[in-house]
Amino acid sequence: ERFQKLYDSISGEEVAGWRPGTKKDSGSADANAGSKDLSPEELLKAATIYFETITKKMVEIAKNYKEEGRDLKNPQVSQQFQMEASTDANEAAEDAMKETGVT
Repeated sequence: ERFQKLYDSISGEEVAGWRPGTKKDSGSADANAGSKDLSPEELLKAATIYFETITKKMVEIAKNYKEEGRDLKNPQVSQQFQMEASTDANEAAEDAMKETGVT
């Protein structure tokens, strides 16, 4: 559920509390209709790829900030970093997931 809340905050789509095989909203069609559930091994692989990609992208952005002389201890710079990192890292992770065939 913690990852669902993270996804909520990044995507704006409410998924917290959702479980496979259930509908998100009683008035709408199941968003995952037609998609297959991942096996535990596939899920672990997908999660590993996703979080490794996020980590790699965030480290890359932090390195760029430091090279540009930005002080990450400054609250304004830190907030800007968090916004940029959350957006760019999430996009990179989604692209990596698409490359593996998981969406």
